Amino acid sequence: MKKKILFILSLGVLLSIGSVTSCSSDMPNDENNNKEPSGGDEKPNPTPDPEPEPDPEPEPDPTPDLEPDPEPDPEPETPLSVLEKALKKDYSNLTANVYMQYENGEMSESFQEYYFDNYVFTYSSDIAESYGYENAFLEYYVEKENDIFESYLYFEKEAGNPNSKGGWLQEGYHNADLSIWNAYLYLPFLLNGFNADTLSYSEGLYYINDSKVVETLNRTAFGFAWYNEVIDVSFLINEAGYINKIIALCDENFEDPKNYIIIDLYNFNETAAPTGISKHDAPNETNKIRYYEYKGYEKDYEKAYYKSIDLKITENQEYEKDAASNPVINLDDRIELELVLDPTEFKEYQIVDEKNRQVTWHYDETMIELEAAYTSGHKIVHAMKSGETEIYATVEGENGTLESSHIKIIINEKSQIDSTGALYDLQIINIDSENHTARALNKTEESLDDYSISVGSGAKLVNGKYSDIFTESRNYLTIDPAASDVINSNYKPGIKFNFSEHEVNSLEFEYGLFYENHFGNLSNISSFTIIARNSKTKGEEIIDITDKVKNSLSKDFSKIMKVEFPSADEIEFKISATTIGKSIQITLDRFVFKK
Repeated sequence: MKKKILFILSLGVLLSIGSVTSCSSDMPNDENNNKEPSGGDEKPNPTPDPEPEPDPEPEPDPTPDLEPDPEPDPEPETPLSVLEKALKKDYSNLTANVYMQYENGEMSESFQEYYFDNYVFTYSSDIAESYGYENAFLEYYVEKENDIFESYLYFEKEAGNPNSKGGWLQEGYHNADLSIWNAYLYLPFLLNGFNADTLSYSEGLYYINDSKVVETLNRTAFGFAWYNEVIDVSFLINEAGYINKIIALCDENFEDPKNYIIIDLYNFNETAAPTGISKHDAPNETNKIRYYEYKGYEKDYEKAYYKSIDLKITENQEYEKDAASNPVINLDDRIELELVLDPTEFKEYQIVDEKNRQVTWHYDETMIELEAAYTSGHKIVHAMKSGETEIYATVEGENGTLESSHIKIIINEKSQIDSTGALYDLQIINIDSENHTARALNKTEESLDDYSISVGSGAKLVNGKYSDIFTESRNYLTIDPAASDVINSNYKPGIKFNFSEHEVNSLEFEYGLFYENHFGNLSNISSFTIIARNSKTKGEEIIDITDKVKNSLSKDFSKIMKVEFPSADEIEFKISATTIGKSIQITLDRFVFKK
């Protein structure tokens, strides 16, 4: 407790703690401390003087005068008596400053409240700064009837809205509760939780000793402090007998807490409306309004529902169709779907429950992925597995679930290289990086003929087990045009085949992105070309496949590309990048050449 008191006193320097009533002893904990002084109201009887020896003819002594009863000493003030008087004080007219810290002291908020005649004016500098006006006061009115508090917030007519009406509101947009205690402190809720039976005292500080009471206040009186979880509540009483400071700690560490709420109370019985602010007439039958009246809507809020739902393929897309006009797409292809809901928009006064707005999609997640089309708001179907599948959507209507039409999608098997009639079907199996040469297996003859193959910088063989696409347990040729050893090399990234026996006219090859995390670097590919040369005719054909490669490289699948060109006996791949260091490891595999 002493650590907490030290913290409270240190806060006093920073947050203007007022004077503290000091009492001579701790709050009484036994019956003896509550007993009245001995003797009660009975008056003491003085003892008379002894009678003298009688004379022969004694004369009776006169009756002595009795001294007046002494005035009883006033009862000394105790913490309990100070507390009981403070709890009976009138707190209906005062000013309150509220300051709170949260997020381990990194964030803070403050606001001021003026209580008088059932009105509460609140001011927040944060609101003033956010909305750009000085008199950022909210005017509340709270009345109590049959032990139930009713809270109202005053709204002036909405600027620029000729249909708007000003008045007192209890509910706002979509029936949101506008009660003061949802956003700010309502002091009676807090003071009602202070009960002498659940309070203790130590060195000028009163504190709640019942954790259940603190838990209740945390859900009620401190409900405005959304980011704080109160675990301890204390308060001080000033020399005038008022509770004038309330401290709510939100950390177990009382010695140096970072999260807390401090409430200062002052101007008791002297508080009025803030300077320059006029209060409105108290809520009555003519000035109590509903939110739709404030907004000028034609009618009050009503529940609304979707009436229908439909699903269709977005127009102006190119795709194949089967005999029944179902879309036929390839693995890794995408097709855009448009969801049509009726109505497309609701009136301002129509409320659609969140669950009734929720569209549920039904599809086989192993076959397709559903992506967002951000520009159009539609959905994109991404083909992930070959076969037939379907997709549809549902939403809740007034009388049950509404279901869209079903769209059937046929996904082709992964395309394969056609090696029929191939002169060469080559797979790179060895790279001599020092001499920039490579050897290949010719699958048409299952031989290792010595073809003249040269490779540039950034080329190497990597085991497919390290890739998300190439999963076979063998090595794949990868070329990285952004490799660090490329910049100072005379051998630019690429690969060149030189055939002496045959001329070729077409090429098919498999390609892909070896590592998924290189996907974000694709934009750095500046050029990707295939050059077909003929040593006899000196002819040269340059085929630019840059855009096709960049647009088709995928994190999920490898692709097949076929190119045709005039007869050639030398075929060269050339790749370049704009940035060195941001790797783009592209796999090239199985080069099939035909005549």
